[in-house]
Amino acid sequence: MALVAAGVAFAFDNGAAYAAYAVQKGKISGTVEESGKIHGSEDKVYYSSVNAPVKKVSVKEGETVKKGELILQYDTVDLERDLKEASLRAEQTELDIDGRISESDKYAAKYNKAVSDDQGYAALYYYFREQNNGLTEEQFNRSYQIQCEIDSINRDIADKKKEIAEKE
Repeated sequence: MALVAAGVAFAFDNGAAYAAYAVQKGKISGTVEESGKIHGSEDKVYYSSVNAPVKKVSVKEGETVKKGELILQYDTVDLERDLKEASLRAEQTELDIDGRISESDKYAAKYNKAVSDDQGYAALYYYFREQNNGLTEEQFNRSYQIQCEIDSINRDIADKKKEIAEKE
C-alpha cells in the first residue's frame, strides 16, 4: 500500500493545470460590425477614352458605391454633333465616289463606242481600197483629195446658180 500512496503523492505534486474540452463537429459563425472609412493601400488613376466635359457627378467623396451604380455623366452634345458631321461627310464622300464611278462608266461607254467606230472605219477603208484595186495608198489619198475638191467646187457652183436665180 505504501507504494500506491507514494505514486499518488508524486502525481499531485508534479503537474500544471490546463482546461480541456472535448472536440465536437459544428458550424463556427460570427459577425463583426464596424463603421469608418476604407482606404486602399495604393492610389489608382483611371483615364477615360471619352474626351468630353463632365456633366454630372452622382457621388460625393467618402460615399459608398455599389456595383453598376452611375458615378458620373459626360456632356455628349458636342460629341453627338461631331458624330453627325462625320456621318454626313462620309455620306457625301460616298455620293462623290458613286458620281465618279458613274462618270467613269460613261467615259468607258464612249471609249468602247470609239473603238467600235474605229473598227467600222477600218472595214470601210478596206472595202474602198478593194474597190480601187491597183492604186497605191498615195494614189488613193490623192484621188480622195481631188474628189473632196470636186465636191466643194460643185457646192460653190450650186450656190452661184442659186444667187443668179434669185437676182433674175
